[in-house]
Amino acid sequence: MSRRPTTRPPGNVARTVAGRVVRRVGAAVLAAAAGALTVTLVVAVTTDSTPLPGDAGVPDRTAERPSRAQARGAEPTGGLVERLLPAAALASPTSGRPWRVVHTELHEPRALAGSCHRFPLVSVGAIRVAHRAYTLGRPASAQATAEHVVARFADPRTAWRAHEVLLAWHADCRASLAGTERLRVSPPHDLDGGGQHYAVAWAPGAADDRVREDVALARVGSRVALLRVTAAPADAGTGRDVVVDAMGPARALLD
Repeated sequence: MSRRPTTRPPGNVARTVAGRVVRRVGAAVLAAAAGALTVTLVVAVTTDSTPLPGDAGVPDRTAERPSRAQARGAEPTGGLVERLLPAAALASPTSGRPWRVVHTELHEPRALAGSCHRFPLVSVGAIRVAHRAYTLGRPASAQATAEHVVARFADPRTAWRAHEVLLAWHADCRASLAGTERLRVSPPHDLDGGGQHYAVAWAPGAADDRVREDVALARVGSRVALLRVTAAPADAGTGRDVVVDAMGPARALLD
């Protein structure tokens, strides 16, 4: 049985051919338009340096992590750095031996901001962190060292949670420092005006010398500040008095 060829009316054939032509022409036009759009977008990205409205709130972590050498040579300015205490704001227990700034950096100290701390502040929501280190006297013969850390969070609630995390790390400090010789951790004490203070003391090795670390922390809005002084236990008043007295000015800088 032979198969009968199909036939279409002349009108249908004409419409089919016209449709194919229109589709091909349309595809070519779209391709050309897409190519022109691609060129336009590339030119716009590569030549227009005007920041978009949403770029202002995006943290640039790469640009804000200078090396220690750079930090010593040229102190960064602006933003959180302006909320760090000058050396003159730290009280000196020794006449003629003032505190000195060692360096200022736009990131958290590599050794973290306290012996009880478990993780960096950025891991609990900090967007930006500024850090300043001090010595009491010249670094080669320092009687004590100090650090001031200020962290900014996305909103006050996130900052509150981070503050609670810091207090939780203090509560677990004995467990996290298990095995440390002659470890002593004081409970946190509330400070007038807001914030807490606690002390940690330990023996770093077999030597009789012990180390005392006084820490004060506070939160204002979306920012958290932490002050730490490390000194010998014989100079307990140095650390306690410095962090307690300096926390007032430090809170004022957070506002």
